Amino acid sequence: MRFNSMTSYNEKQNSYLNYVIMAIALAFVFSFFLNIATQLIVMLAKLIIQYWWISIILFLLLMFFKKFRRKK
Repeated sequence: MRFNSMTSYNEKQNSYLNYVIMAIALAFVFSFFLNIATQLIVMLAKLIIQYWWISIILFLLLMFFKKFRRKK
């Protein structure tokens, strides 16, 4: 039997505990940034709906400049 090469049960639990704590902390950070991104997307959608004619003009200008860049 190889007693020296085996890690103890407590050492394995501590190493797994660090990964679990890190995963929970990263989940909170990720949810914070995801919440901010969602609010920004909702604000952008409200602006596009409110000023629909400006968004149409900007979309057409963007398509025109995209096509103009390809020809060169």
